[in-house]
Amino acid sequence: MKPEELLKHCTVQAHRGGGPGGQKRNKTFSGVRIKYSPFNLEILCNENRSPHINKSLALKRLRLSIAIKVREPIDEEVMEFPGQKGRISSQNLLYAPWIAQVLDYFEHYQGQLKPVAEKWNLSNSALVRIFFSEKQLISEVQKIRQKNKLNRLNPP
Repeated sequence: MKPEELLKHCTVQAHRGGGPGGQKRNKTFSGVRIKYSPFNLEILCNENRSPHINKSLALKRLRLSIAIKVREPIDEEVMEFPGQKGRISSQNLLYAPWIAQVLDYFEHYQGQLKPVAEKWNLSNSALVRIFFSEKQLISEVQKIRQKNKLNRLNPP
């Protein structure tokens, strides 16, 4: 789902920012709270003094949270790897949908790295490096491996 479409199904609220940033940040409603009811997700973002930047960051986090938490049956049509040379930026618009598909396959293959990495012509270590790039992502990967009685992955 595109970010604009996802936002239509969300409740967006402004709230006062806290922490560093001075008096302006603490007096203005620059923080953003996005609630997505279908999956009972709530994302807060107040890192920046700009509400527009905070909204954009919160939406990216929401898309990643949905990609990590929601599993679907695998789709035989595999997305092309949206990164280069075994690396992908979380800023890439295709990052969240690609992560969702990778986790769907990871679940399908019961936490095995090799068949999942081979789907995208990645090395096992490149896939592990991608998994460890996000705390929330590696946590979900480790849960899948634990459920299938596999050892935890070690950081690259």
